[in-house]
Amino acid sequence: MGNAANAYSNAYVKMSKFQMAQVYAASVMFGYFLRRVDQRFQLEKALGTLPLSKEDAVARLERLFAAAEDVEGSDNPDFAEATTVDLDSPAPSRSSQDDDAPAVSAAGRAGGASTSGRAAGSRRGASPDGGRGIGSKSALRRYVESFDQTTMVETARVVSVEGAALVERQTSALLGDIKKLTAQMQEAVGDNASSMQEAIERMAKAVELDMVETVTMAVGTQRRAVLEAVAFGSFLRDVESWVQDEYSLLTPIPPPQLPPAAAV
Repeated sequence: MGNAANAYSNAYVKMSKFQMAQVYAASVMFGYFLRRVDQRFQLEKALGTLPLSKEDAVARLERLFAAAEDVEGSDNPDFAEATTVDLDSPAPSRSSQDDDAPAVSAAGRAGGASTSGRAAGSRRGASPDGGRGIGSKSALRRYVESFDQTTMVETARVVSVEGAALVERQTSALLGDIKKLTAQMQEAVGDNASSMQEAIERMAKAVELDMVETVTMAVGTQRRAVLEAVAFGSFLRDVESWVQDEYSLLTPIPPPQLPPAAAV
């Protein structure tokens, strides 16, 4: 397996500089987007405004039911001491003997919600990965998937003219003038392709016959270039934020105007 992976990483791939420039620029934008999302995620996490997952919602219900059962189990429920429930703390563990009697009254009050909640908690406790499940999603991924179209577009765009210029300058410094590479590819492919498949075939033929500027690199080198681009995008966002906070020198890019249906 290791030898096969090494052989694949050392295999060489020939592609147009135009295509590689697209890959590099897209990777820079991904790193930029990831950094913006992480900053937003950490802020909402600190404020406690993150959307709840199913597991978090069930855990909170368990804590509420546990507090209610403690009141019901007291000698005089009407004069029981008020209890503050920390919804972000781990669910309290109770023995099976404590669960038997309160479960009946809680199920009667909530239509069985308490029993099902504890059953879900037991299944999570028995899971080898702490109840998240093998196919579960990370909190950051769930957070991104909760974005509507407007939020996604706003988060994914470069916010300053200077930042956009740096992305283009970095890509051009590595692979050449973007406008020139684009013109080469347009001339090689033409504008009369009847389908996307035909356009792709023409691009492949242009690369094979060296009708456009090309670059040949190992797969491993290509991966490192992509990772470098992601890191560059992340650092760009950090520097952009610092310059704006310290000196307010950046020129903001107006947000894109979405169609009325998409903006709802």
